[in-house]
Amino acid sequence: MSQVDDIPQPEASSQTSVASSMAVPTSDSARQRRKIAELEEKLQVFESGHAVKQRETNYFMSQGRAIRRIVALFDSIEDMIAENDRRCDLESDDDNITLVQDRLQFGYIILNNTLPWFHRKVSDMEYNDYMHMLKKLRHGADSARGDDTSKLKTLIPDWVNREWRPDPPVDLEDKHCRGFAHDTCGRLLCPTELDWNDPTVRAGIRPYRGSECSKDLEVCA
Repeated sequence: MSQVDDIPQPEASSQTSVASSMAVPTSDSARQRRKIAELEEKLQVFESGHAVKQRETNYFMSQGRAIRRIVALFDSIEDMIAENDRRCDLESDDDNITLVQDRLQFGYIILNNTLPWFHRKVSDMEYNDYMHMLKKLRHGADSARGDDTSKLKTLIPDWVNREWRPDPPVDLEDKHCRGFAHDTCGRLLCPTELDWNDPTVRAGIRPYRGSECSKDLEVCA
């Protein structure tokens, strides 16, 4: 038997198919390995893009935390942008500008001073990217406000107990025993035009009339 006879020959149907497509016969395993390598490369590119997007998202959220602390406590970013756009569209001076509009414009100026990249980036972004950025900035801003409020729940009772030494002291854990329910807290919260020492005033503004927060703290007038 010759050496040529020892070489595996493709079946007749395969030879016909290969001949008609002019493809060079290649093993299935080799083709699959190349396909897997291509898919892995695409996956790396996708994951790389996802990582960049995630870093950008985290950046916007961290930057947004400054908004409620420095720029505006309640005004939305969209309202500030809309007010600035409105003023840009004016053909002449607006003599009927309201205090709210001035506040929004002033907030937009502070926003750009706080985030110097904001105005340029907003001007260059596509709408979907713009909305995504605003969403993450809002999320960061609201998270910062929530964190600050949560901290105040323990800091304020501690401050009242330390500075005013009430008897009984303000409960650090039970929020229902604070506010107008507690004499010292109520005195600090009471409007200046009202006399907290007047039992009628206390009875009129206390939200827990006829009930007790604890055995030691009477909350009814």
